[in-house]
Amino acid sequence: MAVHDHSYKLLFSHARMVRDLLEGFVGGEWLRAVDFSTLERVSDAYVTDDLRARADDIIWRVRCGERYVYLLLEFQSSDEPFMAVRVLTYVGLLYQDLIKAQKIPREGLLPSVLPVVLYNGAARWRAAENVSSLLYESRDGLEQYGPELRYLVIDEGAYDEQWLTLSDNLVAMLFRLENCFQRDRVKGLVNTLVELLREVDLQSLRRAFAIWFDKVIFTRFAGEPIDVTNELWETEAMLAERVPIWEEELREEGRQQGESKLLQRLLSKRFGELPDSVRARLKGATAEQLEHWGEELLDAASLNEMFRAEAAS
Repeated sequence: MAVHDHSYKLLFSHARMVRDLLEGFVGGEWLRAVDFSTLERVSDAYVTDDLRARADDIIWRVRCGERYVYLLLEFQSSDEPFMAVRVLTYVGLLYQDLIKAQKIPREGLLPSVLPVVLYNGAARWRAAENVSSLLYESRDGLEQYGPELRYLVIDEGAYDEQWLTLSDNLVAMLFRLENCFQRDRVKGLVNTLVELLREVDLQSLRRAFAIWFDKVIFTRFAGEPIDVTNELWETEAMLAERVPIWEEELREEGRQQGESKLLQRLLSKRFGELPDSVRARLKGATAEQLEHWGEELLDAASLNEMFRAEAAS
């Protein structure tokens, strides 16, 4: 998923995408005071190696009235149970760097930080969104010293198609394309995206979308890399060529995904919560492997016995 996350970093390195994200998916009264013309990436010049090494994110800031608000974007392709702890660390490191770089106003108050986890995984996000939810409950006075920090999760697969039909919102269009697997609809969405990106000052963003198509959409469906395009509308011709291949692969992939999910449910019902290693093995299995494991499920007394039998065969 590293390629997927990297392409999202490229897309959300553009102010237009950040603005559409805030207006379309974050909201809040505070946005009334935001001057979007002041949106700027936080320079790596005063972000320490420690933060860069830990954070897989992009940091922006924008003026809100008389102060700045910092936006920390974290990109996730899989559910992370302790994401709240990771975000707590990132925010603390960001504050530490701001203090060290003397970016704190004269009154000495720290700026607001909005941590956003942008999640594009297939399953719905289930992790705790507040670090306090991960702590043991205490009623002996220690609870007052526990950390309290909440992040905002944007689970793009949780939005339905009708809700995502936002006029001129490029983030909504990104989510729609991520979740679209039908030929005619994909082509229609690409045409709409092309129209939205025809502004001259969005040329760099067009290239970012083209790279996202090349590294994520085309490889996901076609299973082979395609040369990166310089302009988004060049992808339309490629799309017309690739879609017939996609349809057959998607049908086969859909059958395998259905069999994999069914086997996961049956295994969970018999053996309890499945470890991540087993889920990953089922997800990447062939149709023949899934069928074989389904037969072994009838006689196996444990997960280890079931997969040992598969290895021995």
